[in-house]
Amino acid sequence: YISHDEMLLEATANVILHLEQLRRKTLPNSLSAALPGIPKESIQQAIADMGLPAAVRGEQLTLEDFAALSAALGREADGD
Repeated sequence: YISHDEMLLEATANVILHLEQLRRKTLPNSLSAALPGIPKESIQQAIADMGLPAAVRGEQLTLEDFAALSAALGREADGD
């Protein structure tokens, strides 16, 4: 059994690792390359829903931003 908190932690770590590999790109481009199962439009919408600019880069996010984005993208991947 894996708790929701453990799944969120793992998803957040995966997002951070992928962004570190794709630095210097905008967040939507980095994530769409790293997470091919999630449509780029969904990634862009999740970023906009967080109140972040469309051209934000991964290195500009706080840990709280990463956690919130990971949760939003996890719901998208689950089809919620």
